[in-house]
Amino acid sequence: MKKIGADKPKLQELGRIGDRISFLYLEHAVVNRQDSAIKVEDSTGIIYIPVAIIGVLLLGPGVDVTHRAMELIGDSGAAVLWVGEHGVRQYAHGRALGHSSKLLELQAKLVSNTRTRIAVARKMYQKRFPTEDVSQLTMQELRGKEGSRIRRVYREWSKKTGVEWTRREYNHDNFESSTPINKALTEAHQALYGLCYSVVAALGASPGLGFIHTGHDLAFIYDFADLYKAEFSIPTAFEVVAAYGDWA
Repeated sequence: MKKIGADKPKLQELGRIGDRISFLYLEHAVVNRQDSAIKVEDSTGIIYIPVAIIGVLLLGPGVDVTHRAMELIGDSGAAVLWVGEHGVRQYAHGRALGHSSKLLELQAKLVSNTRTRIAVARKMYQKRFPTEDVSQLTMQELRGKEGSRIRRVYREWSKKTGVEWTRREYNHDNFESSTPINKALTEAHQALYGLCYSVVAALGASPGLGFIHTGHDLAFIYDFADLYKAEFSIPTAFEVVAAYGDWA
């Protein structure tokens, strides 16, 4: 039987990760295959993309992708993630970007030993407290220190934006019952979790093997996202509420 399309490339023929475009986001499009490229058709026209130059392909709302396109994407070594609008949710993913399990093995090794686990946790906290020595603090002391920092960040952004702040609270079963700022924080944090999940999945690490958070299938995602909440999701939430009020 004659095979349609180009032969599957050998591993050594694939582009190095460092030489690829980091990610490509698509939405409201039909993705098919044309020889060794993916054919993307939307309301603006048709483009052909050599998939071997892509690191991660993010498929947003309204994307229809054919089996042959997925076959080509998989053979090229690219990672595929199904995400929400503008990439702010992560719903599912295919294979990781790399073929090696070294990162996953290292993560499992570090998280399985109490000494190395606390060492990694301290490094993660050191990023949040760059001018302080946290090398001797216990996990409980680190968590207490982080809690105080986040509460201070909330107060600072409340003062900067004029948005009233009392405390962080939300109801999983009734989103609308929260205050505008708490709803905004929930949405912003969820968007950050989705982004972090996309990175973790693409690298082939485990979202459930956390160093600070434990007992949850997204423990490492929460570890990862907490590094950036004070810089991204918290300011964004306060600025949105300051500009638009009860936007939700």
